[in-house]
Amino acid sequence: MMISALWTLDLITTGLAWIPFLEPMPLIARFWFATLPIIVFLTAAAYKGVQMHNFERYIWKTLAMTIQICALLMLLALLITIAFALLW
Repeated sequence: MMISALWTLDLITTGLAWIPFLEPMPLIARFWFATLPIIVFLTAAAYKGVQMHNFERYIWKTLAMTIQICALLMLLALLITIAFALLW
């Protein structure tokens, strides 16, 4: 009983100590990049939902915007990596 109470207390203090956007979440830190397309898709869906007047091709335009943003982020990461490799 005491061990489970300490383990629960440890989980609570770990959760309370997490600062979003400044520290990675302990359970997702190794796989944060897998959540990126989901976050980008939801952001693109919200943006297109506000900007479009006709929702005829809503999904396709949202998917196109998602692919463009993900490709741009990968290109930017590659360029930053190359820049640091050349300057270091």
